[in-house]
Amino acid sequence: MREKQSFLKGVVLLAAAGFIVKIVGFIYRVILTNLNGYGDEGNGIYGAGYQVYLVLYSLSTTGFPAAISKMVAEKTAFGDWRGAHKIFKVSFWLLFTIGSVVSILFFMGAEYIANLISNPRAVYTMAAIAPAIFFTALMAVYRGYFQGMQDMTPQAGSQIIEQVAKMIFTILLAYLLLPYGVEMAAAGATAGTTIGAAIALIYLVILYKKRMPELRGKLKSGRTFKTRDSSFVIVKNLASISIPISFGALILTVANIIDLGTVMNQLAKAGFDSKSANQLYGILTGKCYVLAHFPVSIFVALATGLVPAISAAVAVKNYRSASEKVSVSLRITTLLGLPASIGMAVLAEPILKMLFPGSSEGAYLLTLSAFTIIFSGLTQTLSGILQGLGKALVPALSLFAGAIVKLVINFTLVPMPHINIKGAVYGTIACYMVSSAINYFVLKRNLKLNLSIYDFIMKPAAASIFMGISAYYVHLYLFGLTCNIYISTLTTIFIAVVVFALSILLLGGVSEQDIAMLPFGHDINKLLKRTKLIRRGTYAKGKI
Repeated sequence: MREKQSFLKGVVLLAAAGFIVKIVGFIYRVILTNLNGYGDEGNGIYGAGYQVYLVLYSLSTTGFPAAISKMVAEKTAFGDWRGAHKIFKVSFWLLFTIGSVVSILFFMGAEYIANLISNPRAVYTMAAIAPAIFFTALMAVYRGYFQGMQDMTPQAGSQIIEQVAKMIFTILLAYLLLPYGVEMAAAGATAGTTIGAAIALIYLVILYKKRMPELRGKLKSGRTFKTRDSSFVIVKNLASISIPISFGALILTVANIIDLGTVMNQLAKAGFDSKSANQLYGILTGKCYVLAHFPVSIFVALATGLVPAISAAVAVKNYRSASEKVSVSLRITTLLGLPASIGMAVLAEPILKMLFPGSSEGAYLLTLSAFTIIFSGLTQTLSGILQGLGKALVPALSLFAGAIVKLVINFTLVPMPHINIKGAVYGTIACYMVSSAINYFVLKRNLKLNLSIYDFIMKPAAASIFMGISAYYVHLYLFGLTCNIYISTLTTIFIAVVVFALSILLLGGVSEQDIAMLPFGHDINKLLKRTKLIRRGTYAKGKI
């Protein structure tokens, strides 16, 4: 299709889109939570239906974008554009069938599933979101195809369109249906997800049709191969790659699903009634996990870009390029994940008061949840790396081990009245710690990495701690000065970002070559050289 984007530029594009998506998601979450009569109770009902949707989506669809992108990237690395397009066509009809069947079964079984998870009030939310699986299944085909060509623009554009449409229809339908009860309002909110997915799919189809003339040129000019994979072989290869990834994605949602299946019952053992338990679950899923997952969009972008980039490099045996991409990605993960965790933990209470003025409970829960950022980020990045290396089963197994740990912690701690729902957060942190540790151990055994623990962990940690201490006292001073939660919190966040950036530069945590790989990196380096804040790097040169 178009010229391949550089790895980091593609990641930056996806990260920017993910950031916009999260911002838009926050807007409608804040509006819903502050909607009179909806609040934490509505979030609890919404979250129950949405988590079941995520399970079915993970089982049926999640692994295919990565599988398709990996297979397409390997074909295009050798100039086999016809083979790459055949993968697209076979994938389309396979996902059309799977998406249709799963959507219909989910819709018909909504009542049974709602009763199974001890939350019959969520039946309408499940019925409303069931068709979204069909639309997201087809989106997976188009997104995976474009990703395989290392063109991240369609993915980024479709994500933004999907989320904006979702926000509009979620708020509108929840508001219109609220007079009929909070259950119907939550169903209207999840129907917004279905409509958003349908609109994003239409965008991808139009974009594909628009690029057909360019694609035909690639098909005609590409290399001709005497043998080409049959449809059966393509389906077999898709299954062998996507099933472990789908299983891993399923286990990735298990942290939330375990909460869905255990928290309500275990909170009852701790002495909470149904309404109180739903409110606590709503605080956890509608505020804390939503906020904590905000920075993870960057790590998802890294993982998405890593799969085709590493697959293409390994296909032509360019292991040096693969190693460079891996090392840079892991360093970016810690450089972003550690300050995000500490910053959110320190500013948990003012952030909640700023975003949810009518329902700001849950500061301590958010402080704990903030530490899932770094470990879930490492899990995402390492999973993308291992998938690109053809070891998709490892992330799935490591997440399974983590989920077992979480399950044990949930059953042990949540029933304790003095711990209650905090036990679910402890379990989630432990889940991601176990998973990331296993993934990193396997990666080290399979690929030589240019990583110094001192640069990789110690310097970002030191800069993050200094930033966190600064943020605490700056906010204390500014709020006392202005008595305005918005001004004091937003200003503190800006100052914290500046403090971390200066700290990591002074500590030598990033090099000139690191910054040069970013968009506008050379211009940034020129500015930093004048202030003598940048050091020369020792990493291999080249476009990543």
